[in-house]
Amino acid sequence: MNSSKINKFKSIKKDTFVRMIDNKSYWFFIMIYILGIFISAIIYYILLQFGDGLIYTYTATKETIDFLDTLYFSTVTITSLGYGDYRPIGFGKFIATLEVLYGLIILAIFVSKLASERTSTLVRLIYTSDIENRIRERTSDFYKNTSKLRNAMDTHNYEEIFSLVKILTRDYSTNISFFSHHVKAGHLDGRWAEKLYLKLMKSIEESVKIVAITSKLGNLKQHEINSCKKSLNKALILSDLINNHFKYNKITNLYENIKQETDQNILAKRRTTVLSQINDEIINTIKDLLPTEKPWKKDINKDIAKELRLSNSMVSKVINIILENEKKPTVKDKKKSCHCIYSKNTLHRKVYDRKLKKYC
Repeated sequence: MNSSKINKFKSIKKDTFVRMIDNKSYWFFIMIYILGIFISAIIYYILLQFGDGLIYTYTATKETIDFLDTLYFSTVTITSLGYGDYRPIGFGKFIATLEVLYGLIILAIFVSKLASERTSTLVRLIYTSDIENRIRERTSDFYKNTSKLRNAMDTHNYEEIFSLVKILTRDYSTNISFFSHHVKAGHLDGRWAEKLYLKLMKSIEESVKIVAITSKLGNLKQHEINSCKKSLNKALILSDLINNHFKYNKITNLYENIKQETDQNILAKRRTTVLSQINDEIINTIKDLLPTEKPWKKDINKDIAKELRLSNSMVSKVINIILENEKKPTVKDKKKSCHCIYSKNTLHRKVYDRKLKKYC
């Protein structure tokens, strides 16, 4: 237990030291390196006053060693160059040893910081590229799911509609967690992130509009209405986070549109909207539900409307369209009713049919 606490304490101290070095600029290390040279030179000069510190190795070129000489010796010592024209004596040997170690440590830290900065820049570029790709994928997913939801509404497929609403709600929640995490880590600062999240906000606005229309549909169950409201709430939370972080005019305008759309649907009284668009898929679906044997019962339109959650009038219109299509002659019928002229002796001659563009 004690060893684990000691290891934990060591790792905390190590992390603190590394963080402290990362926070310091290059100029800081250059300044303390130069400061070490001057402090050592001053100490050598003081020691000279007591007959200690430095002496000439070879024949003396001057009678005395001045401060410029100690500064020169300090510089060649801290850089481990050592020309050998001066050498330390007495307490000066201890100072020279400390100065060499000091110079090597500062130089090692400076070089490691330089290499670390280069590596961290490369890692940041790779990581930023990965974040960009993930934001683009999420934007694309919003557009795809919004398009699918629009198509599901056109075909009156309620099961698919609310399956897609749940998917959009999940996407909003995932994006909230993703955005919050990377904002705290400082990964979403810069113009590139602003541009990407502007596109994401546009996709959110599109999806919110479709979900808002979905929430107004008639014949909805209570849990389906709640599902739409939940989706709109999540969209509002996500857009609010994005707007507060970037504070960009275009993003703010999109946020205001989203807020207005969600407030109108959540706070205002619910007004039902009926899907009334008739297309081939609806006609084929109702045709499959009609009994094969005729005559059909009087309230057949009500039963189909209840099953498909459509209006009675719409189903009646579709049934009328189906009946009209059945009365129209097919190509085979047209071939049978070609314009043939018969004579009295029961012999006939062929006449060119303009509609069929052939002789019959």
